[in-house]
Amino acid sequence: MWEQVGLVRDARELTGALDAIDRIAERLEGAGVPGGPAFNLAWQDWLNLESQATAARLIALSALARQESRGAHFRRDFPAAAPGPLFSVRVQERDAVPAVWEEPVALTRATPDGAVAVASTIEIGD
Repeated sequence: MWEQVGLVRDARELTGALDAIDRIAERLEGAGVPGGPAFNLAWQDWLNLESQATAARLIALSALARQESRGAHFRRDFPAAAPGPLFSVRVQERDAVPAVWEEPVALTRATPDGAVAVASTIEIGD
């Protein structure tokens, strides 16, 4: 993850990382866990590895989907920030398949040009 999905990224490295993550996940599926159900540290380790593989996949997918550089996310193949409105990349597993989509950023406190955003207020009646 550090070498291919670190702060400086590109599509080739991100794709390579996803391939490696998939190979690790495949090996985890076939891994046996010794011992019974009571206080089984090996089972806990397996669950942790599975969670880490899932998190790694989602991080790499979101980095691959954002084709611009912004903040701590720097893409060598897309060194500039994208023009136009800001958006966030969302990634979530649905039915064990990662889903990636973009959503516009709701500017509720400040805008990129430094102006204060106007927040809507809700009045609560009696």
